[in-house]
Order: sequence, then structure tokens, then C-alpha cells
Amino acid sequence: MLPKQLRNGILHLAITGKLVEQDPNDEPASVLLEKIRAEKQELIKSGKIKKDKNESFIYRNPDGVPYEKIGDKEQCIAEQIPFEIPNSWEWVRLGSVFQHNTGKALNSSNRTGKLLKYITTSNLYWNYFQLDSLKEMYFTESEVEKCTVKKGDLLVCEGGDVGRTAIWPFDYNICIQNHLHRLRPYIPVIIEYFYYILYFYKNTGLIQGRGIAIKGLSSNMLHNLLIPLPPLEEQKRIVEKLEKLLPLVDEYEENYNELEKLDSEFPDKFKKSILQYAIQGKLVKQDPNDEPASVLLEKIRAEKQELIKSGKIKKDKNEAVIYRKTSANVSYEKVQNEGSVDFYEKFANGEEKCINDELPFEIPSSWEWVRLGNVSTYSQPKKKIKLNSVDQKIWGLELEDIAKGGKILSKKSVEDRNSTGDKTIFDKGDILYSKLRPYLLKILVSDEAGICTSEIVPFKCYGNIISEYIVFYLKSPYVDYSINRLTYGTKMPRVGTETMTNLLIPLPPLEEQKRIVAKIEELFKIIEPLIEK
Repeated sequence: MLPKQLRNGILHLAITGKLVEQDPNDEPASVLLEKIRAEKQELIKSGKIKKDKNESFIYRNPDGVPYEKIGDKEQCIAEQIPFEIPNSWEWVRLGSVFQHNTGKALNSSNRTGKLLKYITTSNLYWNYFQLDSLKEMYFTESEVEKCTVKKGDLLVCEGGDVGRTAIWPFDYNICIQNHLHRLRPYIPVIIEYFYYILYFYKNTGLIQGRGIAIKGLSSNMLHNLLIPLPPLEEQKRIVEKLEKLLPLVDEYEENYNELEKLDSEFPDKFKKSILQYAIQGKLVKQDPNDEPASVLLEKIRAEKQELIKSGKIKKDKNEAVIYRKTSANVSYEKVQNEGSVDFYEKFANGEEKCINDELPFEIPSSWEWVRLGNVSTYSQPKKKIKLNSVDQKIWGLELEDIAKGGKILSKKSVEDRNSTGDKTIFDKGDILYSKLRPYLLKILVSDEAGICTSEIVPFKCYGNIISEYIVFYLKSPYVDYSINRLTYGTKMPRVGTETMTNLLIPLPPLEEQKRIVAKIEELFKIIEPLIEK
């Protein structure tokens, strides 16, 4: 059960007379009403309040049907009654129990009277007040009398969060602005009981503001609100019971919300754990029959040399090799010697440095550490196309499309955007990486050729490296954390090309890459329905 449902259920029991037992020795609510009416008559006689021309008298006929008399008019109000109440209770209008005033309207030109602090809807929350930086305005003596609240008064929001209610708990008085209603009982009642009524009414839709643009709770609406009135002693017992039960509901709500948070976060955290295990070689078993990643790297180097010779890619000035000295279990990196032609000669006299401190975790012995820029075209120049009109028969991709799951847009979508200017061309099978936050994890392998914004980097991997493995690696918690620390820019932080090309990649054997991708996709299919919930 939702905490709100539980709280409302308890309050419903309270205001329908089902939370505590009725005591036949209690003075019935009808007697309490007579005392209230007598007190009102005394206040009218003394000139402290005006006579209410629309005074309400609600009673039950011999058949138990509720009627209301206002002046000379009587009518059945059975359809207005929201629920049944015990015989010792009475239905009343809120204005029959409380003297009801609103505060003073703001008027900067009126500077008559004393400059006093006041509270308004922004200071009032559900049964507590935020009293920092109170504003001031002028109040005359008559306005002070009408607009001042004292300890025990019930305050209700006319605007803002319509119907929000609190009891003024302080020993000092304060003035109110006109968007607050002040309810002060004619005779002592258990004010907390009426607070709980208004709280329940608000949360179940029995109090609603009126208006089109701005909702408001008028004095007339609040005055005429039907409420159930128990005997005074029963009011006490109801509040005592609620004050024992509702803190338990608050505790339940806190635990419920924590569980909801854990439940909502679990699928995402589980996915991240799977990716982390995968990139560390812990998700699937290593097969000694797999061709090791070192052989795959040899093929990649040979492939790159052929592509450079044929002019299809440019020579990488930052080409590097990473290797382990098994005797000391230390990893080193050498950057190529620019003067050499042969691949192996390039590194013979290159600068060697230990990179053990850079490596974030251990990998299996059949794997290799590589730089992304050394096994992909990430840093290579991208093919461009100039869109001079919308009449381009080509697919289009934008940042927000990646954010929505990476569905490639149709020609019509490009037309709708009226795309012009330079766009980057990508090929089917390219990895598309957004270098702009908050889209850094929105990475995909394109199933179509097309064009994309300059904030998306398309790149290929050499040596038949499984593109999906690289995508999963780039989405892993390690990369997410590392890259986010290295973004630059304030409003729209982005990651630079150098950061990405220098990114360390744990490269498994090709066959193991396939097994890793298959296992991740299998597990993600199980997790996805949990995320959709």
C-alpha cells in the first residue's frame, strides 16, 4: 500500500467515527453546537461580530435524512453528504464553528498605521511555517484586530497550494496577508482534529480551488465546507490516536521511499555492474583455444599500414604500443619514432614509460591494453557533406535522437529540420559517440549510413573488433567516471578528441568479445522490463 493511501485510510477512519470507539457518556456534538451558537449570540450582542444572515442549521429528520435550514429556506442535503457518521456526531458548515477572516491585501501606496511583519502562503506549509525574511506592510488598528493570528488559530491557503493548512503554534501574534484564511473557534475545540479534516479533504479532492489560470479558495467556499463534528471528548481521543499512528506512517513512508529508490536504481546499477564485470574479463570464461588479443593487435597494425600506404587513412603521429614485462608484471608504453618506416623499427628507439599507475584494473593474460586512437579511426578526419537544400536523399541523426535511443531519422525528418550547412557522414556499422554532455552515454552502432551533427563522432574499429563491445565499454561505469572528469566547458561540457584517443581499452580476444557481447545482450533483455516498470 502506498504511504499516501495508508495515511488517507487512517484519516478516513478518524473522521467517519471508526478510529476510536464512541463513548455513550460523551456530551453529544449537538450540545457542543448549542454552546457555539450561544457564544455567537453573545458576540453579536456585544458588537464584536456581525449577525450571519445565512446562518446554517443542519439536522436529521425522523428518518435520519439530513436537512439544512438557512433563514426561511429548508432543503435536503443528503446528496452533499460525503460519508456516514455516528449518531452522536453532527454535520456542520465550517463557518458555523469558526470565526473566519482573511488578511490584508498588499497596497504599496497605503502607508497608514504601523509597519508590521506579516506572513503569506509562501510561509505556510502543512502544519509548519517558514519564517525567514518576513516582509512588512502598514496595518491600521482595525486591520491589526482583523488580520492578526494568535496561538491555536487555524490558517488555510487561499492561493498557491489551495487548502494547505497549519496551526499557528507560537506564543506571539503576527499579521497575515489576504491570501490566508484565519479560522478561530468560537469556543474551545480540539483544533488539531479540524487540521486533520482539512488535510484529508485536500488530499482526497474534497477541497479544490476555482478559477481558470489561477486557482483560489474563496471565503465563501471555505465557510460553507461541510465537516463532521464529533463530541469534544471524542475529538480528543481521535487526535491522541492519530498522533500515535501517523508518525508510524511517516516512518513507513520513509522506508517505502527508500525501497522505491533502491528498486528504481537497481536495474541501472545492475547493468553497470554487468558492464564492469564484462570489461574486466569476469563475465564470461576465457577459452585457451581463443587466438589471443596480441595476435589481433598484430593484424590491426598490418591493416593500418596498408591503409596508410593506400592513402585511405593518415599516419598516426601518436601511435603507441603497450606491452607487459611478465617477469615483473609491469606494463610499459612506447610511442613511435617518427624517423622510422618499418612498424617495429618505429618503436625500437621510442621513449618507454611505465603506465602501471594508469591501468584501472587487472585483465586476463590473453587480453591487451590499447589506446582507443590506436585501434580506431576516432582521430581520423571525418567525411563531410554540405547541405545546400533540404532535397538530400540521406539519413539524418542529431544529439536528441541518440538520447531517444538512436533511431536513425528518415529523409522527411531532415526536411522537417530544414538542415543546411556542413554535416558529418557516417557509414553503416560506425560507432556514433556523442562528445557533448549530458549525452555522453548515448552511444550506438549505426544500422544505416547517414549524416550527423558535429557533436557526434562517427568512428570505425580496425581488425574486425566487435563494435558492440567497444560501445559497451564506453558505457561502462569506469569510462563514464573517467570521461566526466575530463570534460571541458561550463554550460555544455564536452569531451575532447585527445581525451578519447588516449582512452585505455581492455581488448579481449576476438572470440571472447563475441561471447561478452552476447552475454551482455542476454542479461540486458532480462533487465529491460524492470526499467520500463
